[in-house]
Amino acid sequence: MSEENSGKQSIDNAKLVEMEKKFIYPKMNSYVEPMNYNFWDFKLSDFNPKQLLENANSKDDWKKKKEETVISLEDVKKNFVKVYGPDVKMPEPDVVNNLGGVACLAMAEYYKTSKEFRVFVCERDPNGYTIISESKIAKIEEKGNDIYVYKYFIYGVVDKINNVNHYFNKYPSIEKAYSVKDNVVTPITALGKGTNIQEDMQKFLDKKQLNQYKFTFTKQSDDNYYFTSGELVE
Repeated sequence: MSEENSGKQSIDNAKLVEMEKKFIYPKMNSYVEPMNYNFWDFKLSDFNPKQLLENANSKDDWKKKKEETVISLEDVKKNFVKVYGPDVKMPEPDVVNNLGGVACLAMAEYYKTSKEFRVFVCERDPNGYTIISESKIAKIEEKGNDIYVYKYFIYGVVDKINNVNHYFNKYPSIEKAYSVKDNVVTPITALGKGTNIQEDMQKFLDKKQLNQYKFTFTKQSDDNYYFTSGELVE
């Protein structure tokens, strides 16, 4: 189907680069390591209040208060608008929908009296494995009030026990990506392995033979574009 018939127009490279620089991507759509983005299908409307607030938690606004690290409700509100735009309503924070992550890593509980989140940071990675992800723009298209950013992506599993990294084109859940026998974990769906994770992942991205992920950004009342959904493009 031609671009004219589909209603989509590819943005020229100069405009592509400048527009994409202003886009804010949600840090995650699941409670995982902050350096990792889960490339799964989801919409902004799927976010529960805790996930919405979590993406408005910026480390740049963490402040030291006596023996505690805090982020004020006011800063979370400002970040919320930056991430989601003026047309998305921020949920009321409480101790139930606090900012958080798996096994803490960086959790923040809300205290109504002081109108601030108290941040708790702890170490994770008890099994010696860390999952990170990298991506690279494949193309950008525009249709009406939406801009679609397509990215190649790859996951890297840092195996600190065996000092080797494995690379995947789908989220490497232990049940599907590994074979476990006699306490030996063997990757069965990996693209490859290596020892320099950033360099190795970049080589895979440069080949442009990976799966793509489609981010949708929609224009809001302030004429800026904000994230609304993401979907895996097989």
